[in-house]
Amino acid sequence: GTAFFQLGRLSECRECVRRGLALAPQHAYLHDLSGTLSLCLGEMDAAIAMWQRVTSNHAYPRAKVQLAQLLIGKGQAAQARSEIHEVIADDPHAPGFQRRRDRVWVRQAKKLARQLG
Repeated sequence: GTAFFQLGRLSECRECVRRGLALAPQHAYLHDLSGTLSLCLGEMDAAIAMWQRVTSNHAYPRAKVQLAQLLIGKGQAAQARSEIHEVIADDPHAPGFQRRRDRVWVRQAKKLARQLG
């Protein structure tokens, strides 16, 4: 599914994700990819639902920040603030490799936190 996504072949990506989730319904990466795919297709409510599912069980800064951005767009600033603060609070406790990988999302979370006040 990821290869199709990177190539911009979104309908084929969606089919791969659908099949993958049928085989492994708890697979967090597939739910995350489904959220990203829904966002690209303009399906904001579906993206929010997928990222809420992912972030309820996993601390993925990218998913949390993207979820927060969508929530802000829907006027749900309090819920967005909660997601953002979780990203910021978790960062100092993450291993070095993860901090390097996620630093762009932590910076974005801090920027959103300043904007929300």
